[in-house]
Formats: sequence, C-alpha cells, structure tokens
Amino acid sequence: MKVSSALRKALVLLRSMLTTVRNNGLAVLLIGAILVSSAWAHGILMESSPKQNAILHHYPDKVVLRFNASLEPSMTHVVLEDMERNITALHPTKESTIEQIVMTIPPLKPGVYHVRYRVLATDGHLTEGSVRFTLLSP
Repeated sequence: MKVSSALRKALVLLRSMLTTVRNNGLAVLLIGAILVSSAWAHGILMESSPKQNAILHHYPDKVVLRFNASLEPSMTHVVLEDMERNITALHPTKESTIEQIVMTIPPLKPGVYHVRYRVLATDGHLTEGSVRFTLLSP
C-alpha cells in the first residue's frame, strides 16, 4: 500500500513528538503545539497604507489594509481614532477585494491617528490590530 507524502510527514512528526514527550515530558509537547497552532493562524495584516508608524506631510485620502487570507466582508470592522479618542467608522469601497480593504477617509487635522481593525478570515480566524500614523502640518 502506498502512503502519501503528506501522511508520511505527519506520521514522522507524530513519532518525533511522542519520542520528545517520552524523553522530555509533556511541557515540550505543549510548547510545540502552541507554536504550531500560532503558525497556522490566518488573517494576518501583510501591508498597510499608510504604513505602521508613518509620518505623513500630506493628508491621506484613503486607507488600505492587505491581509494574507480571504476575509468575511460582513465581519470586517475598521475605525479611525484620533488623539481625542474620537472614532470614525470606515467602510470598504468598491476597490476592496477579498484580501484587501480599501477605505476613504475624511480630511484630517495634524495629529496622531490609529486605524483599528477587526476582521474575520473565511477560515474562521479572528484578527484585531491597529496601524498608527502621524499627520504633520503641511
């Protein structure tokens, strides 16, 4: 009987984990499981515009967030927060794709801003985060 390459690798990994548990205890197995599950998480922010901690000399007319996975549009929430903690909801435009959210933003005064996002990847993984940028006086 032929065993597929993926199954063979899984069996080798399982055998290695069992040997590790026998030799080093359960703690090593638990740490390995946590690291593996973290590596399989989806919905990670890959790129943003403005970039994280950007210092801008001109007002950005839009915000773009690109992720490594397809997103569930109905569960995508993005807001813009200013220094006084005023929050403005941002909505995806028609330029958005399943992996990239494009949003127009209102004119901004100089200051520090946070684009806060909460997205759900289509594989069920929830991701929250923020992108900070500073707008200087022109």
